[in-house]
This record gives sequence, structure tokens and C-alpha cells, in this order.
Amino acid sequence: MKQYYGYQHFSLEVDNIHELWDRVCQYGIKPDSPIRKGVDGTYQFWLTDPDGNHFEVMEYTKESLQITGDE
Repeated sequence: MKQYYGYQHFSLEVDNIHELWDRVCQYGIKPDSPIRKGVDGTYQFWLTDPDGNHFEVMEYTKESLQITGDE
């Protein structure tokens, strides 16, 4: 069994994922995945930092399961 150390999932919430995607690409950074709307209703894509750590960028929508109650 593989053992893990440190964090396993890091994510950043943004207000406009498409705007961030464009900015990231303008700086020559290639995202690890396309923008997708997950089964949880949240838009997301993945990046890798210079140290090799993967992290998620996400934008909640009105359908996002993470959102509860009134906004």
C-alpha cells in the first residue's frame, strides 16, 4: 500500500475560471486538464507548480454541491 505524506488536495476558488484560464495561457503555462464541469456542478481545471505539486482551480456555480443555503 502506498503511503502519502503532506496534503493530498489543494484547490483555489476563483470568480471567473475562463478569465483565469486565458491569463494562465497568456503567461505560457500549460494547464494539466481542460476546463470541465464536474458531476458536482463545479467548473475546474488542474495546474502543476514548479515543484511538481498538482492543484485544482475551481469556480462554483448555482448547481455546485459544495454550496449550501442561500447565497
